Amino acid sequence: MANLTLIGLYNYDQTLFDGLTFPENIDKTDAVNEILMKSGEFEILYADPEFMKLAISHWGRKHQRTFEKWITALNIEYDPLYNYDRTEEFTDTEKISGTDSRSENNTGNYSDRTTGSNNNNVTDSGSESISSSATESGFTSGDTENKVSAYDSSSYQPKDMQEQSSNSSRNGSTSEERERNLTTYSTGSDTRTSSGNNTEVNSESGSHGEDRTLKHTARFFGNIGVTTSQQMLQSELEIARFNIYEQIADLFVDEFCIQVYA
Repeated sequence: MANLTLIGLYNYDQTLFDGLTFPENIDKTDAVNEILMKSGEFEILYADPEFMKLAISHWGRKHQRTFEKWITALNIEYDPLYNYDRTEEFTDTEKISGTDSRSENNTGNYSDRTTGSNNNNVTDSGSESISSSATESGFTSGDTENKVSAYDSSSYQPKDMQEQSSNSSRNGSTSEERERNLTTYSTGSDTRTSSGNNTEVNSESGSHGEDRTLKHTARFFGNIGVTTSQQMLQSELEIARFNIYEQIADLFVDEFCIQVYA
């Protein structure tokens, strides 16, 4: 029994895919060729070439967003051995304001009168006499005897005798006389008077304020240890096997082909 395949319909009308559109970065020629290869000898759902053209154009527009998402996901830059990438941004705003006011009023009267006098008379007189005399004389004499012990005797024997004598005398006198006569006199008076009034007014007011903004940005990335580097590398290799043209062809076959093997 003969079947109408996609390849047979395309050989009949090669404008079959003219209405099919793809996002940028997807080559239409490669996509159509992969669709023809995937469909193989499967019988197509719609045998009318004109209707099939309309259906293919609609299918392409319907999956336009899906194709764009695939392209975006495949173009993401990342480190395959990192499973943690977080960015934090904080902005803290602090405003401080206040008002200060102070008033002081001092009023007073004062009167002060001080009167005094002094009279001082001091007389100091006297005399002092100091005298001294001294006479010193003396005579000294003496003998010095040296003794020695022989090596074969336990007692000391006289060796020699020295005679010494001296005669000395000293006399003298000192005399000192002092006289003191001092008179001190002072007299006077002191009178002080002060009076007046004092008025003082102090007033102070003002305001202060401070606006402060702190912005903090941080990025945390790396491997947090939940998944090993070997497991992440294995997942990266599986992603590398993802072929967007095969995925497009699989969607097309599921949509337009009767997948029954003879």
